Amino acid sequence: MDKVVDILVPLLGVVQVCIPLISVGIAGFAIFKYAMNFWVESQANEWLLIIRNGVLHNKGIGLCSWTLPGD
Repeated sequence: MDKVVDILVPLLGVVQVCIPLISVGIAGFAIFKYAMNFWVESQANEWLLIIRNGVLHNKGIGLCSWTLPGD
């Protein structure tokens, strides 16, 4: 019985540490993937116009920028 307890106690400690780390990693990856939906890039020979609420917000050739959902 003592051998089983000697094996299970450290194993439970490792599981207790790994589960929150894995959860945070998965949540971080999901947030990153969602945020990348709002990253836009234009090629070096293309114009990028970002229009927000009918007003030109940003413009440029070969521009990389974060946009809002309504842009």
